[in-house]
Amino acid sequence: MGTELPAQRVQRAQPQCLHSCSCTASHWYHTAGSTPALPALDLPARSLSRIAMSKTAESATHTLAITAAGGVEATPRTASGNRFGQCGDGSAERRCEMRTRRVVGLTGVVAVAAGGGADAGHSLAVTRHGDTYAWGCDRWQQLGLGSAEAGAVGYTWEGGKLWQTAPRRVEALRGVVDVAAGADHSLALARDGQVYAWGRGNDGQLGDKAFVGPPRRLAALSASKSRTPKAVGAQNACSCAIFDDGSVDCVGACARVGAALREALREKASLLL
Repeated sequence: MGTELPAQRVQRAQPQCLHSCSCTASHWYHTAGSTPALPALDLPARSLSRIAMSKTAESATHTLAITAAGGVEATPRTASGNRFGQCGDGSAERRCEMRTRRVVGLTGVVAVAAGGGADAGHSLAVTRHGDTYAWGCDRWQQLGLGSAEAGAVGYTWEGGKLWQTAPRRVEALRGVVDVAAGADHSLALARDGQVYAWGRGNDGQLGDKAFVGPPRRLAALSASKSRTPKAVGAQNACSCAIFDDGSVDCVGACARVGAALREALREKASLLL
């Protein structure tokens, strides 16, 4: 794990924004030398033999980084980099100070993901216990705070707000080892090889044609008898997983970003135990 790797970024496409809480690309990246030791997890017998880790993440508006102590720090990249609370310090500002903040209430974090575009931003974190936390823009339910039975119809936002300024646990998920964030949707990979997707789905990025959906299994990217996913990735409205046989499958609108996302996933998988 001491091998130094060059910085790897996913090419960002820029679709037209139509909503105040939506749009454009986001990606994770690994910086040179940022490959710390991975924590040990007690995995069930039929589970991932390797654990995917994203130690740093970047969206169009903000970055996330796991600290040596297992917390998370967030830094705005633009003046609107905390407009929807995506920096997770309990505040939301139309024009924010360009300073690093500590994300409140998180310990033992092993993976992070940042999503959203110039007029959005949401964040995900996974702890060593497999719990998933989300904060920031929730216009398209990309935080996954609704139940597995919920959906676009009947979904409510606490206090009528379309964002969360501090991490909230995604109660529908357990045993998660990796996460990814697209423009308006999110992915999670569980220890047993199942992939879950939620948020905006009208381009098929959730594995079906649901307009908006809560966390649900994405069958096309989940484990089968012949192969198991090792890591997940998302960009814009594209969702991908890399498998233990080296193949990469994607769903959604991937024509513009699929090639770069596949390359980034192979780099991500190379950092696994």
